[in-house]
Amino acid sequence: IVSGNYFSLLGIGPARGRLLAQSHDDVGAPPVVGPSHRFCVYRFGASDDVVGRTLFLNDKPFTIVGVVQAGYDGAMAPLVGEFWVPLGADAMLRPALTAEQRRNSLSIHMLGRLKPGIDRAGAGANLDTIGRQARAVAGESDQRTAVSVYPATMLHPEIAAPIAAFLGVLMVVSALVLLIVWVNVANVVLARSAARQVELAI
Repeated sequence: IVSGNYFSLLGIGPARGRLLAQSHDDVGAPPVVGPSHRFCVYRFGASDDVVGRTLFLNDKPFTIVGVVQAGYDGAMAPLVGEFWVPLGADAMLRPALTAEQRRNSLSIHMLGRLKPGIDRAGAGANLDTIGRQARAVAGESDQRTAVSVYPATMLHPEIAAPIAAFLGVLMVVSALVLLIVWVNVANVVLARSAARQVELAI
């Protein structure tokens, strides 16, 4: 779920049709979707009449307005994107949430370009101040960091932490499996040596 200027900021173009744009896909506009080139090849083959077709996301109809250029997988590595829909579609995709629940549960990840002479720390401090002010206007007393700035080439902290934990558990399990294999091999060698003890003595 992205804003209308998502693709223009990143310099991503369409393979067919058009991509999401603020001028067309603001709140209240018809539900549209821009699928990845990879998905369209898998789903529709080499068909050129993809634009205008309907895809059902969470049982809701979305009209394909364009296909994202080949090779683009999204900006949330290692997650691979297959569909991009405008922010206004959030209520349609998650109708069970109230407006307050949606506001409190939706975590917005912003992408931006640093101005010349502005470093990441300075941008983070400015954005965090704006975030705290927004919380105060909303009547929230939470004073934790409102905005965290990190390079786009890094995994988002919310993604990196569980992945690191999972990989840690996986490494421990792998080490235990290898240890069991080594012990079993050692037991087999010892058993064979014991069985041939007389032969080896002779």
